[in-house]
Amino acid sequence: MVFVAACLAAADMRAATINVPADVRTIQSAINAAATGDTILVAPGTYTETIVVNKDLTLRSSDGAAVTVLRVGSADKIVLTVSAGRTAATLIEGFTITGASLATGGALTIQDASPIISRNVIRNNTTGQGGAALRATSSDGAHAPTIVNNIIYANTSTASGGAVAVNNVGALLFAGNTVCGNSAATTGGGFDVEAGSADIRIVDCIFWANGASNLAGVTAAMISYCDVEGGAPEGGTGNIAADPRLVNAAGGDFHLLAASPCRGAGTAVAALAVDFDGEPRDATPDIGADEYRVPPVTGLACTPDVLDVLLAWTNPWTGYTSIEVFRDGDPTAIATLAGTATAYTDSSVLPGDHSYAVVAYAGADASSPATCASVHVEVPPVTGLACTRNGDVADLAWTNGYAYTNVRILREGAEAALLPGSATSYRSTTLAVGPNNFQVIGVLDGASSDAAACTVEMPLAPPYDLTCTAGTASLTVTLQWTNGDAYDSVEIHRNGTIVQTLTGAPTSFIDTLTAPGEYAYSVLGKVGTYASAAAACTATLTYVPPATNLLCPIGTDGIAHLTWTNGASNYTGIAVTIDGVPAPGTPLTG
Repeated sequence: MVFVAACLAAADMRAATINVPADVRTIQSAINAAATGDTILVAPGTYTETIVVNKDLTLRSSDGAAVTVLRVGSADKIVLTVSAGRTAATLIEGFTITGASLATGGALTIQDASPIISRNVIRNNTTGQGGAALRATSSDGAHAPTIVNNIIYANTSTASGGAVAVNNVGALLFAGNTVCGNSAATTGGGFDVEAGSADIRIVDCIFWANGASNLAGVTAAMISYCDVEGGAPEGGTGNIAADPRLVNAAGGDFHLLAASPCRGAGTAVAALAVDFDGEPRDATPDIGADEYRVPPVTGLACTPDVLDVLLAWTNPWTGYTSIEVFRDGDPTAIATLAGTATAYTDSSVLPGDHSYAVVAYAGADASSPATCASVHVEVPPVTGLACTRNGDVADLAWTNGYAYTNVRILREGAEAALLPGSATSYRSTTLAVGPNNFQVIGVLDGASSDAAACTVEMPLAPPYDLTCTAGTASLTVTLQWTNGDAYDSVEIHRNGTIVQTLTGAPTSFIDTLTAPGEYAYSVLGKVGTYASAAAACTATLTYVPPATNLLCPIGTDGIAHLTWTNGASNYTGIAVTIDGVPAPGTPLTG
């Protein structure tokens, strides 16, 4: 334990909250490590240990008694003890305390201390004597515990004090508790004052189904505004003896039904600002741990679909008589359902943003609303959009997904047309060369559907009437054509390779070559980067240019030395004649 405390202190000397088990594994280790005034916050779970609170601190669950259980692992062990000297600065709140089996004393035991015990469930404990659920004692009569808003049930004593026993305490306040279904073999199945506790104040409590001897040692001066089976001691103020009408005591649900006689039958007590559930008490509060409220439904989820919203929730209570669904703050419900309903589909909703509220009723009493603040319902889109090019126009056709107020046509993201809501077709007569991108959007009272999209390809007409004419007296090929469209440029390809890009809209080109031969040409028009199909032709160039710069000097040896420049790069042979007769050794290679 010293090691745990040292580690915790090293982590943060100023820590005011210790989380169990995130910071410290066990509750007792957290208490040992804590300083006076600290808070120990316990996460949901079952904690099997024997706990002694020996400092003024707050021991609280993070999520309430329903999910945070304290129990012992062996017989004859107290679950939780508040030891001597603790003051009202000690608070125990939000646990289920169970499983103790004792020879004497309670699962929760207070010894010479004045803590506040609040909003706990103490159940299914046994003792041989003296308060199976809770026992408070004082050696000098000067200690005054405050025990408020607890539910104490199904505890058993084989002698006296089935639920609660007190001995020699001072001004103990026992208020707003529900004590039901406990038993004692002799006396005090619900509450047993053993001795010397004249200043006890028992107020706004239910004592029901605790056996023939419900209260023992309780005087009229001690008890007021309580519902006691068999009746409180005669002379007490505001007490009743009527079935408290609990929702399901056998199943552990101690909320009041709408018809409970405990409603509004209590008296205001400063320590009872809220009830067991943390809900505020009324000015004239109810008797018992529960301040009657119709609990709201929980976990409300609102899921939009196409022109539907599915609402689903959980009913935390079995006492609902009806459930109403409201939309957009309208005080008139759109649906009234059975009290057992846990879902509703709103099929009358229009597209747009909406809010919902679900209110549960028990008779005329209403819960607070469970709400969905913002639910967006989509406008159904058009379906089956088809876009067809017919010459230089595009025809669009679709099926409307709803009775729209308008249909929007977008082209390249810009508004092209706003049609009546009944329209199911549109013709665009201004197609641009290349891809033309269209979107069709249904509009209903300002809300828009998702867009349906399509593309119409407008081809660029190719050049036509292309001719390729080989030169008869030069190494040239002349290309001529007619433009099929308004081009930005024209590309000339020879044998698969681009040889020239002509800007504007030319209709001819002369290709100057270096050798005769057969040449394949293609010509295509362009607008921007978009190209037409190609027009093609071939030309066979047979003209062979003559050699030039022929020189025939006679050397000193009397021999003529001929030099010349070839007129083409690919002569296959060269003939040399002397006076019209082939010279010896000719023809020469090219």
